[in-house]
Amino acid sequence: MDRKQTAYYVLCQPSSNNCAAVVSYMADYFKQKGLYFTSSKDLCKGDIVFFQNSAGLSHVGMCVDWYGSTFDTVEGNKDNEVKRCNYRYSQVGGYVAGFAHPRYCDDCTLEDALAYALSQVGYTEGANNWNKYAAQLDAVDYFAGCGKKQNLPWCAVFICAVMYNAYKDNPDPEPTVKTVNVELDVLRKGANGGQVMTIQALLNCFIGSDLSIDGIFGSKTEQTVKDYQDARDLTVDGIVGAETWARILK
Repeated sequence: MDRKQTAYYVLCQPSSNNCAAVVSYMADYFKQKGLYFTSSKDLCKGDIVFFQNSAGLSHVGMCVDWYGSTFDTVEGNKDNEVKRCNYRYSQVGGYVAGFAHPRYCDDCTLEDALAYALSQVGYTEGANNWNKYAAQLDAVDYFAGCGKKQNLPWCAVFICAVMYNAYKDNPDPEPTVKTVNVELDVLRKGANGGQVMTIQALLNCFIGSDLSIDGIFGSKTEQTVKDYQDARDLTVDGIVGAETWARILK
């Protein structure tokens, strides 16, 4: 998700500047990209966490770490400051509504996003919903076309500021498009080699599995593929064919 899309499309496109409208729009943005999920087993560091109350989506933060049964977030506008919070996986489906997986890249790395978010813990936000994150984005015209920018929810502004500050260069670098043709094998139990290692590594990242990256497609890898397929409404056969390759590389 590049920073112009983050700040403009997420913050300035909703018809209302209230928190519910902006956070819901942010979630819809990720849903349209196929990057929104509700299963805690898919949670990774750097994912965006959506929270809800009885009226709907209400708040947003960033996952910075996870443990056996809990995970940590950094959130803007949490009691008027940037806080590191801890939640139980059992809260998913309740106060924790779901997650989104931004597309990090060479110019905006996961490591840089996490480092910036964690560096801001303890910052007390300014009065009247205006703080240094809003001022920074406003200074580079990221709120152009946004009506009452002072009313924007700063939990969402904070996430946009994290993405903005994670980029290595200012202004936005010119996009580079490269096309690489790779022949992908159909992988099933009994397969081995480099492509199996790739699948094992991706599964460990996306659903938090603990597969050994050994290039051997055994029973555990097969079951993990099935878990991934089931969580994403794919054909559950334990085979990495065209459909599963396309989804996991998306």
